[in-house]
Amino acid sequence: MKIKTVKINGIRGFRYCETPHIINLDSKHFFLFGENGTGKSSFFDALEWGLTGDVNETKVRKINSKLEYLRNKFCLPDEIPYVEIEYKYNGEEESCKRVLGGKTDCKKIEGIENNFIDSKRIEEFVIDTKQSLWNRFAKLLGFDSLVNFEEQLKRLKNTAKNEYESISKQLDEKTRQIRNIEEDIERLKSKLEENLGKNWKVILEKEDKQTLVEKLEELREKEKVLKDFKDNQTEKVKLKKSLEDIQIKRKQLEISTSTVQISRVIDEALTYFSKNENIKECPVCGQLISYNEVLARLRSLKENLDRVISLDKEEKNLKNKLENIHSKESRLKSSIQSYYKDADFLIDSDKLIAFINSEMSKIDEKVRNLKKQIFLLEEKGRYTQNVESLEKENKILERLENEYQIRERVFNDINRFYISYEQKYGRVIQEELEKISKEEITNIYNEITQAKNQYIEYIVIEPNIEDHEITFKLKIKGREKLVDAITFLSTGHLRCLGFALLIARVRLNSNNLNFIVIDDPIYSVDHERRYFLIKYLKELGKKYQLIITTSDRLFFDVIRHQFDGNTFNVYKTFLDNYSGSEIQEIILGSAKIKHHPKNYIEKAEKHLEIKDLRAAALYSRLALETVLSIVAKEIKLEVPYNELEKIGIGGFIEAGIKKKLKDRYGNKSDEIDEQFQRLSNSRYFGNLLKEFKPNKEVHFPHDSRISYVYDEINDLIETLKDFTNFLLNLINGN
Repeated sequence: MKIKTVKINGIRGFRYCETPHIINLDSKHFFLFGENGTGKSSFFDALEWGLTGDVNETKVRKINSKLEYLRNKFCLPDEIPYVEIEYKYNGEEESCKRVLGGKTDCKKIEGIENNFIDSKRIEEFVIDTKQSLWNRFAKLLGFDSLVNFEEQLKRLKNTAKNEYESISKQLDEKTRQIRNIEEDIERLKSKLEENLGKNWKVILEKEDKQTLVEKLEELREKEKVLKDFKDNQTEKVKLKKSLEDIQIKRKQLEISTSTVQISRVIDEALTYFSKNENIKECPVCGQLISYNEVLARLRSLKENLDRVISLDKEEKNLKNKLENIHSKESRLKSSIQSYYKDADFLIDSDKLIAFINSEMSKIDEKVRNLKKQIFLLEEKGRYTQNVESLEKENKILERLENEYQIRERVFNDINRFYISYEQKYGRVIQEELEKISKEEITNIYNEITQAKNQYIEYIVIEPNIEDHEITFKLKIKGREKLVDAITFLSTGHLRCLGFALLIARVRLNSNNLNFIVIDDPIYSVDHERRYFLIKYLKELGKKYQLIITTSDRLFFDVIRHQFDGNTFNVYKTFLDNYSGSEIQEIILGSAKIKHHPKNYIEKAEKHLEIKDLRAAALYSRLALETVLSIVAKEIKLEVPYNELEKIGIGGFIEAGIKKKLKDRYGNKSDEIDEQFQRLSNSRYFGNLLKEFKPNKEVHFPHDSRISYVYDEINDLIETLKDFTNFLLNLINGN
């Protein structure tokens, strides 16, 4: 199968028009250069969707809707975007038209998606170390849907497992809870039977807790009244005894005079005598007196008088209390009489106390019985409540058991399906990897990584279905043991390996799909390997129609330079207001450049103007190789093939191109020497002319390197212009 024409309308960056965007491939190779944002990826996506019905970019970006992703944002509602592809398959002219959101008229071709090699997939394989090597390989091979489904299935399995385990825990907890309730029921039942016998339900059925509580409260009130009366009587006896004690003390003091009068006389006399120490005779009767005796007697009388006064106060206080006791006694008697119709016992104090003690003892026993009855009723309530709870919890347990069985079956079914899917999915990956022989992938890898002295003898890829692991090892020359490729290879070599794996897979398919679409292959290898990649693509192009897109202009020009211009179509994407609607849209225009040294010199000068020294040096080298090729062809120079030469300049020198020119144009011998010497004086060209082994720095000098400054590149371009004009004039007879 080779592609002839691609028509794109309303897809991604291509606006919808009455006449679709038509790209003619004519079964030739197709090289497309596009700077970022100019539509290169839009072309790749349109072609991939048109032939496969899928777009890998939507998976990379995790976009759910291909319709939304592919539809040009300026499409009107009634405009139907589509991609139409004409191709030749098994000698027959066929076409495929895929309409966005509509009917598709396309033949399903098995494995066609494998012929699309996306550099992003290779890059993800190299750098996405978070994913297992198994998944990275699966995605590299284009089995994203299998990987995604496996991941979703795994999440589903884990969710089912978590739900199953959660229900299991709930079931265990509910079982423990029910067991505790059952134990509590048995404990309560035993206690009630112990206190009331086997017939406890009937006994307690007649009882009412509220009634018992009210009875208990009444008994406690009655008990309190009796107790207060008893305490009041006890206090009354104490008060009477205290009054009797006061009377006895007063008699003992033998003071008969009025307390107030005595108090006044004694106070005045004591005050008088205390102030006048020299009194010899009585101030009242005039008789002689002893001052000290009188003062002592007065003080003694004063002390006794104070005691009498204190006793009076105490007596008054006790009488007040006694009066309160009598008042309280009357109230309590009234309360007691309300409890007893026959209250004769209140008349006789001795009988009264005995009766109260007896009654309080009876009440205490009744209170204990009521408390016990209330407690047993409460225990019965707890028993009943537990029985009801047990019934409810058993229903919940039954529901949980049913749910547990369902969850268990769901988990087991999903788990069995997951295991089965993993095995089948694993076999798919295994079969795909086993199709690719170690010889095929080793040859491709060595071709795009080094030209000779390959040190990798073979590459081994062994998938393990059960463990979902891939053993990926290398046999290195001079080493007996295999080494781990992932840790041994550099990032650039891993990219080459990913690229080699995909190409080997395409080459081993026997479905007559003689085309390969490669998106930005330059990012699959580092600078030192790009020439070998181009060389390999050139060899690959002998069997396959290559459709290559890139955003690297240098790579674009070098690869065109290596291919025969008649075997490829070259396009460039750019944005323009093509329809006059003031909206930028993608345009694919022819970008062919005639292989002539002057064209490359012009390119070198343009890049020098913007100080892109690396590009300017590259185009200068292309110009030199081109002019030497033209001269070699003209003079029929036999150039030996040397696989180490990247561009062939060294081969021309080795074949003696200068000597051959001098032999043919003897009259210009000195000028020929002078022109070649001027080239040799340039360090950049001098290295190439002196068979200096090319390397990254020679071919791609960076503007940051001091050894390659602006003036030096400018000088070599001027030297090259003179050299080119001289040789072309020389062979043209001018």
